[in-house]
Amino acid sequence: MRHESQPEKLTEEQHREWVISEFGEHADEVISAYREAYPDKPVCYAANVDHCFRAPTVRYCQEWIRQSEAPIYCFLLNYFFPYMGTFPTWHCAEIPFAFYNIDLIEVYGNEDCQKLQREIGGAFAAFAHTGNPNHTAMPHWPPFTAEHPVTMLFDIQSTAKEAHDTKLQAVLDKWKKPLFSSLANGKGKRNVPY
Repeated sequence: MRHESQPEKLTEEQHREWVISEFGEHADEVISAYREAYPDKPVCYAANVDHCFRAPTVRYCQEWIRQSEAPIYCFLLNYFFPYMGTFPTWHCAEIPFAFYNIDLIEVYGNEDCQKLQREIGGAFAAFAHTGNPNHTAMPHWPPFTAEHPVTMLFDIQSTAKEAHDTKLQAVLDKWKKPLFSSLANGKGKRNVPY
């Protein structure tokens, strides 16, 4: 995954070049969908926006609501860390927030992370206690339903949004290279044991 530590210094064309490097002729379609989903995030990160975990998470939520009457809650840590410039969230970055451990990791050492720890840690604790992640230190978080596929976006200003990235995920389904595509055996199948 490429990382641009100072996206604010890139020109609009340089942002676009990042996305072209990943999506080629489909870059403009990806950029448009990315801007719609994440209007306040640097466009260069459309080149490596998550599709590996996000799309299966939404499909899991959709399947859950077909098979269960219990509510399900979907979230996405959408925060960009002010570390080594700007650093987008990585897989499992929510764990220190959930377990109130941010003081153990340098990258989490700022006021925004303190707020996110209260929101995310409180949501995990509330969910463990009641089955509902809502608590007083965060915005209201509705469950994910067929009619209202809501995701809580944890960020500097956390908010619950409905189907915020549906279009983006559809575009990525068409054009994103499969994970481990460099390991493919040339026949469209992964050359790995799973």
